[in-house]
Amino acid sequence: MSTPSATYDPLSASPTPPDTAGATATADSSATPPSAAPSAANAYGGGPIIPPRSSSASPAPIPPTTGPTQDEPSVTQAPVNPLLRLYEQTFDVDLRVLSSRWAGQDLLVRFSGSSTLPKLFPAEPFTNERPHRVFCEVDAVPPSTDFERLASNLLKTYPTNLVPALPTLPSTPARALDRGFLIAMERFLYRILRHPVFAADHAVIMFCTSPAVFDPPAITSATDPASSLRVPSPSWSDKLKAMVTSGPKDVDATFEQRKEKCAELDFCLKALTRSAEKLAASHRALATAMADVSVKAAALGAAEQNATLAGNWHKFGRRMQIASDAANDRSLTEASVLAERVQLALKACGNTQVALDRRLTILDAYDDACKATERHKRKMDKLRAGRPSEAKVAEALAKLDVIKANENVLRTQFRTASDLLSRDWPVADEARLADLHEMVVAWAKAEHDAERRMMAEVWVPLRQSLIQGGPDNV
Repeated sequence: MSTPSATYDPLSASPTPPDTAGATATADSSATPPSAAPSAANAYGGGPIIPPRSSSASPAPIPPTTGPTQDEPSVTQAPVNPLLRLYEQTFDVDLRVLSSRWAGQDLLVRFSGSSTLPKLFPAEPFTNERPHRVFCEVDAVPPSTDFERLASNLLKTYPTNLVPALPTLPSTPARALDRGFLIAMERFLYRILRHPVFAADHAVIMFCTSPAVFDPPAITSATDPASSLRVPSPSWSDKLKAMVTSGPKDVDATFEQRKEKCAELDFCLKALTRSAEKLAASHRALATAMADVSVKAAALGAAEQNATLAGNWHKFGRRMQIASDAANDRSLTEASVLAERVQLALKACGNTQVALDRRLTILDAYDDACKATERHKRKMDKLRAGRPSEAKVAEALAKLDVIKANENVLRTQFRTASDLLSRDWPVADEARLADLHEMVVAWAKAEHDAERRMMAEVWVPLRQSLIQGGPDNV
């Protein structure tokens, strides 16, 4: 089973993608795995609706694909991009992450599943095990392990699709064996396999079904379609607002609003992280103060002549030491629980920003192509006024054909990028809501459990011991 070609341009309308050759089946998609929040059945649009799972919500509507407006001239119908055809049919997927185990510095994640995707996935259920690196070099190229290679390959191969964020390993090795981490990995794989484009990719299928080391071909700057396009200028927002009324008719300000919302979410998540770090630091300071109070209370009990009062101070000192340990554990839990989920949400924001920036890059190139066409037409008008030779006229017409062809290619790429983002956005937005909901629930649970522990292990038994005058059974 071969991997996707590194030279394939996912935005080109003419070639058939190597990972979908011979396969017209596509996916309705769910944003989350069965163990996560409810998903939108058939949210990617196209084809009949698959009955939702027992925990699923109603299907989410999809914006229609971008088409000619009334202001546009009638043109020959462009061929439908093969990636968009993948949204027209539906299939079902079942995916479970079974377990994880350490093998040196790698955490091996074992998963199993099945798919009704015709011709590509085997008819029988698959089971596989892939590594996830615990320590990864910051500048590692290519990424260190199979899961990282999979995420990187999808981001480079499908730059205008919204790729799910890969969970990183938790802050402590023990937490990587918790069910919470396995659920996060299950959600990542499930969202990929329910995506109509990713599920039809041969590299994804190889990742799930083959025991071989996952090593897809690297997409270099020479073959990456984005390398031939100019990066948008920093003042793109102002330029876009002008183009909405005076530029190409394909411009949709909704995408700019999405980009601004994504940047706002990124800012708020980072601000929340800083505040959470201050809260954790305050609990560490509280733990230190409680430990100091414990020492001082024990010293006071040792100096007290009255046996009953001395015993009470000793009880208080021992309970304050337990309270100090609980406060310190609380600070660690706050930092780890929130940091892991915020990091995942920030990755998702980054992936979305990359896809939106890619669309803007294509729009910028398309705008330049439109201007080049107009400039050449003005040159041809001047040429006609000067009674040119037939050879010069033929040369000018041939150059116009080349310029118009380039404009049409970029127009098709821009429309395809807009269509892919429009189809992916409802599912990605639902996934974002599910992840943020889980984040606030997990944080609230951590705070609630910390308060209950403090009451159950410190204040309730201390109060009972002091009132009843019995021994303090620590």
